[in-house]
Amino acid sequence: MNKLKKTLRIASMILIAIMIGISGMISASAATITNNGQYSLILYSDPDDWNPNFEGEYGKIVKFNVAEGETTVKVSELTKGITPFNGENEFSHWETTKGEKAGDELNISDFTQEGNFYTSSGEEISYSKGLTLHAKFKGKSLNESGNYYVTLDAFGGTLNGKAEVLLQSKKEEFKTIDLTQYTPVRKFEKFKELNRKVTKREYEKVLDAAVDMGIQNGFIQEGETASESFIPEFDYEGVKKNTP
Repeated sequence: MNKLKKTLRIASMILIAIMIGISGMISASAATITNNGQYSLILYSDPDDWNPNFEGEYGKIVKFNVAEGETTVKVSELTKGITPFNGENEFSHWETTKGEKAGDELNISDFTQEGNFYTSSGEEISYSKGLTLHAKFKGKSLNESGNYYVTLDAFGGTLNGKAEVLLQSKKEEFKTIDLTQYTPVRKFEKFKELNRKVTKREYEKVLDAAVDMGIQNGFIQEGETASESFIPEFDYEGVKKNTP
């Protein structure tokens, strides 16, 4: 009986140790991404070909917090959903400012940079406790990747809040792209006088110019149509879908 109790006691201690170990492994890799994060991971394009690799942006900043006592954070967690793209080769890996390939785990103690991050729209984001990584593209050619890639460029505006939208699909799964879900929006921060509708007089001058040029079959919209209420819902109502 005493031997059985001793065996059960040892088994219980082993089970508790395993549970503590599992709990430690789960919490050790946890990071909370938030706009007010204490730490910042700054991602930039490959300095060798310096193109906007992040949905039309040259860089991306990820702010995050970690639990007290944590000493490392995983790159794969912080960059989840971020796909660097250069239009030529598949993304290969992240590289440090020292030119070394970054591992998946980063030491919190290495987040020592501070400065300002600027988006393409001119937004300034200050950060401290930062660390910079560069995207490297040494993978196979996109023609060999087995995927189709389509980039939608807002040309100075935004599409769903982004300068560019990257659509990716397996070749065998690709059929059509529904563009009705993307409405480009553009604001002219530098030339604020363009952030308005044309006046009635400006509109009439354009019509007069069209008549003077001899245009007979032209499409003209009345001024009242220049409002958001005239942007379609794109719900296919009244439109016959083209089915295969």
